[in-house]
Amino acid sequence: MEEDFLEIKVNVGYPEIALYEYPSKIDFSDSSESLSYCPVTIELVETNESESKQKTIASLFGYFYDVEYMYNYGQSIFDAFDMVSGDTCELYNVLFDRDGYIKDEYESLCDNVFYIDRLYVENDYRNKGYAKLMLNQIGEIIKYVAKLNVGIITVCAQPFERNGDKDEMIDDDKLKRKLIELYKNTGFQETDNTYDYLVKVFEG
Repeated sequence: MEEDFLEIKVNVGYPEIALYEYPSKIDFSDSSESLSYCPVTIELVETNESESKQKTIASLFGYFYDVEYMYNYGQSIFDAFDMVSGDTCELYNVLFDRDGYIKDEYESLCDNVFYIDRLYVENDYRNKGYAKLMLNQIGEIIKYVAKLNVGIITVCAQPFERNGDKDEMIDDDKLKRKLIELYKNTGFQETDNTYDYLVKVFEG
């Protein structure tokens, strides 16, 4: 009888530049593109003993911002956040003060930021604690599996549903509150921002 295992898979970077896979590490200082931020995809996969079959349980997509790199090389942190989306542009105002530094309440051992853009659990695996499992360990996954040094993890609590290859936002206050509670129960703190951003300071 085959035994099932849970496995974390991580992809970091832009495919047109370079697709970094565990256990590789991005060396931003050695990149001709001078990367200051990059996308990160994390998958929780169920695999059997022989690894011949794999099923995706949950997937998380986000952006890693190397804020310390931007400090050191004089790059505009606002521009990096603004280039991704309107959501991350607003996120800049949540995290940074007028001088472009992390606000006191979010200070940690490292100023680098990871923004969770999407967390999705496949239908057959919902209500079994997999989202909570990933969020409880998200800091360790980013730092020790993706090899990205991070101090601040943040998310905008917006529920969505997957329709084919498209993600559609859901306007449901009850579901949104449930999602906010999930993040709060895994160490995220609410902010005073009207866009429902939550922040988790990671000191691991």
